[in-house]
Amino acid sequence: MPLIALLFAAGCVTAAPTQTTSRRVSADLAVELSSEFLARQGIVHIETESVEELRPNYFRIRFGLAPHGSGRIIDAYFDGTRREVVKTEDERGIVGTPTAQSPTRQ
Repeated sequence: MPLIALLFAAGCVTAAPTQTTSRRVSADLAVELSSEFLARQGIVHIETESVEELRPNYFRIRFGLAPHGSGRIIDAYFDGTRREVVKTEDERGIVGTPTAQSPTRQ
């Protein structure tokens, strides 16, 4: 059998991946692509706080922004099927150091 025919036959035997399996992304890839998206927006000093798969192939990645402890976070919503960030939310948390209150005297 000529080499070209052998290669053609081998190619015909393999099954093509399904749409579902070929478009499914891991949480790690969602974080990587979301970080790259934020970097293109000029947001570079970030730290991954959490990753949650809200539904199959749809993630919310929470990033903390510098300086550490600033309380500022960005939630990036990543659609794994489209392989893109579809929404971001910028939130500011409570900033400061808790202080102990002394009991009031009456």
